[in-house]
Amino acid sequence: KIKKITGSLFIKRLNIIGRLKASTEVTVSSEEGGIIKEIHFDKGTKVKKGAPLVRLDDTTLLAKLSEVNAAYDLENMNYERLKVLKDNAGAVSDFDLKSAEFKKNMAAARVDIIKTRLNKTIIKTPSGGTVYKKFVENGELLNPGSPVAKIIQTNVIKAEATLTESEI
Repeated sequence: KIKKITGSLFIKRLNIIGRLKASTEVTVSSEEGGIIKEIHFDKGTKVKKGAPLVRLDDTTLLAKLSEVNAAYDLENMNYERLKVLKDNAGAVSDFDLKSAEFKKNMAAARVDIIKTRLNKTIIKTPSGGTVYKKFVENGELLNPGSPVAKIIQTNVIKAEATLTESEI
């Protein structure tokens, strides 16, 4: 004989103590240091990926950018002048031209470094979610690596509890 097996609902209720956790927790930290000028969130704020959380004072970096842009312009002008002299009259050695090109490239790299640092004065969320903790206040001095906020994702929640062998 063949007997068909059917499933049935099995319910066993347990009273257990545990806790619910967000599926993902991310602590957002600053890569750049500075005075906090603007805060765009509070505890409980829902944020999207890439949303700005904090803006740091960028006055000093903007001044530095002007300085390194001027240095680049000077080095580029010098390189172009030496290149024309080399091409037209051969009045410049290969070493002097290469040295000027190297100085121009170093000045361009300094411009890129300051632009990168300026971009880091706006601290953005790496993922969407809800602000669970706020670690900063307006006007504070923020050091590189300092936590700004903890973002949690609550679309999936984990339950943690301890069960004895007999409860399983």
